[in-house]
Amino acid sequence: MTDDQDRQLATSMSFGLLNILMLIGLLAVAIPPIIHLLTRKRYDIVDWAAMQFLKISEKTRRKIFLEELLLMLLRMMLIGIFVLALAAPYLESQRIANWGGRGNRDIVILIDGSYSMGFRQNGSSAHERAKEWAGNLLDQINPGDSVAILQAKQQVVPVIGHLSTDPNQVRAALNNMAPPRGGVDWPAAVHSAAQLLRESQRPQREIIILSDGQRFGWSDEASLLRWELLASKIGGAEEFKPDIWVVNLDAKRPENPTNWSLNPLRTTRAVASVGREATFRTSVQLRGNEDAALPQSVSLEVDGKPAGEIKLPGANLDKGQIPVAFKHRFASAGSHLVTLKLDDDVMPGDNRQDMAVEVLPALPVLLVDGDDRPNPKIRGTDFIRDALAPARDKTPSVLARVVPIASFEPGHLTRDLSDDSGTAPRVLILHNVARLTPSQQEAVDRFLADRGGVLVTLGERVDATYYNENLFRNGQGWLPAQLIEPVGTEDDPAKAARPVAASFFHPAVELFRETPIGGLADARFPRRWKVSTAGSSMSNAIAMLTGSEPLLVERPYKTGRVILSTVPLDNSWRTNLTDSPAFVPLTHELVFYLAGARSGETNLAPGQPIRFRPNDESSSGVVIVQKPDGEPKTLQVKSWPFVFEDTREPGVYTLTTPSKGTHYFVVQPDARESDLVATNDEDRAKVNALIPQMKYAASGEEVTDALMRGSATKELWFIAVIGVLGLLLSEVWMTRRMARSRVA
Repeated sequence: MTDDQDRQLATSMSFGLLNILMLIGLLAVAIPPIIHLLTRKRYDIVDWAAMQFLKISEKTRRKIFLEELLLMLLRMMLIGIFVLALAAPYLESQRIANWGGRGNRDIVILIDGSYSMGFRQNGSSAHERAKEWAGNLLDQINPGDSVAILQAKQQVVPVIGHLSTDPNQVRAALNNMAPPRGGVDWPAAVHSAAQLLRESQRPQREIIILSDGQRFGWSDEASLLRWELLASKIGGAEEFKPDIWVVNLDAKRPENPTNWSLNPLRTTRAVASVGREATFRTSVQLRGNEDAALPQSVSLEVDGKPAGEIKLPGANLDKGQIPVAFKHRFASAGSHLVTLKLDDDVMPGDNRQDMAVEVLPALPVLLVDGDDRPNPKIRGTDFIRDALAPARDKTPSVLARVVPIASFEPGHLTRDLSDDSGTAPRVLILHNVARLTPSQQEAVDRFLADRGGVLVTLGERVDATYYNENLFRNGQGWLPAQLIEPVGTEDDPAKAARPVAASFFHPAVELFRETPIGGLADARFPRRWKVSTAGSSMSNAIAMLTGSEPLLVERPYKTGRVILSTVPLDNSWRTNLTDSPAFVPLTHELVFYLAGARSGETNLAPGQPIRFRPNDESSSGVVIVQKPDGEPKTLQVKSWPFVFEDTREPGVYTLTTPSKGTHYFVVQPDARESDLVATNDEDRAKVNALIPQMKYAASGEEVTDALMRGSATKELWFIAVIGVLGLLLSEVWMTRRMARSRVA
């Protein structure tokens, strides 16, 4: 602020009401005159000779009228001032800051809970300093002051979620506050604090933000949009604008310090098979000084047990990253946890990544064959079935079952494919199917809503009009693309379209991007379907053919996944795909990727509830839940699925079921939190333009001093109460005086 603005602020004075709705009570001011009019005496005039000696003089009549009028006005003032006292008036001015002490106030402390608060270099972390500052404030507040503490993360976590006047209760909750982890959503945290203060009746209401001054989460583009939305909620109401203090507890941190971190793990097989390799990928990220020493390795753990070291290549960084890839075979079925760790550095919170993986004895896949002949010698699905589950393989990684389209019914998608429980289909393949009946179409829709995966292969039987009108529906249905027409000719293989290896960046096909001779790029497709994704904003071509034609198109639908193949994935149309070494791995990669839609149930976003359904739903009893911090919780299960909603903290959650099985769930952190670039004056000005009542303090001591000084806001209700008492005494005195004068 300028000197002129400071002087203007010091001399300005404003009046307000905390409970402005109470002014409706001013309607009661009309009660005294209404009562006066209703009870006024009316006389019948009767002539009587002696009456002339009893008439009141005109002077006395005016005196009585004035006394009654004054009494009525007094009573009206009494009601008006009483209503004003209920409306809680206050006066705000720096001139009166030292009058009558500083009064009680309500304070909500927002502590940054993101893992950047764990940055430690030559001293304590910002998280530790935030706890220390909040504890010191509790020692200095007045009796009657109320305090709440919220931890700002990707989801707001209440440390003590109500305004408490008990400092010991607040201090105990502060000491048990969870360590920093994950990212932060500051506008959501400030909105939660404002909601707490909105219920308060005190004029002095403060929000104190304790952070590390990081730009991400505060003034990046996404955060500025959220601040803009928040401004309309807490900035528009004139009667409620809490003061917001912002304190940077790590102001001496370097502008862009060196920090190594692990990026999130990813795999094409979030659902894997026993004994089969699953490939995992991530990268080690460097931010800050590019001359920093490279880490030598990362450690691998499976289910919390060491599983080896992964050596990092000693090459130059590629865009600040070192790629990491490894393979692992799971020896047993069930839920497994894959963990990568870097050695701790200045910020240990981003040196670990976890992923929950479901391992099955075999992946259940249902193939629906579009050939409606009674007993064909060869079916098109034979090629896919043999690729997924060869007859000579006694322990295939896929449990494949083929159903002709005429026999396909909704129950096939919910019943087990074998005698073992838990073998209901995870993936549905519709191979060269002409059309679906309404009940079949509805069953596929429900299957996708239950996190199923669907692979659609197009051939000569497909009815394009039916597909476009009922399954694509102008981009609103589950089919990823609109069917145009079959193109190409089988008579001229030289003009066949070929896959473009440079387009293979999707997890389902990235295996073939750098495959030598014999890979998917050597396949030939003389004939294929021409399709268009126009009108479907959610669809993406994940593999292309020469001539800019899609080979595979994907779209998410509800909670499931759909991939459309523009070729039938059999030996029709004179393709060489089924004879290629790439055919078997391609079919495996596609079905396991589609089955990974279920990984959304085990690898979650903060606040996304855990939903667990055991294979044997007849069992009941208890479930033991272990969160990333704290003691295990034993919860009674009355019906399945079991739902656990307290997942605001990123990290690993474990569920132990009555059968003693352990099931892993991972709430993923926001990797962008590793970017430690600090806010600058321009960043702070952008937020201040949206939230004008926000004040940036140079230090925590500045905020403490401001809170301990007398407040510029003074409540006036006690003056109104004194006025009510004075008017009440005046009314009693005047009523008695009038009564005595009438008797006299």
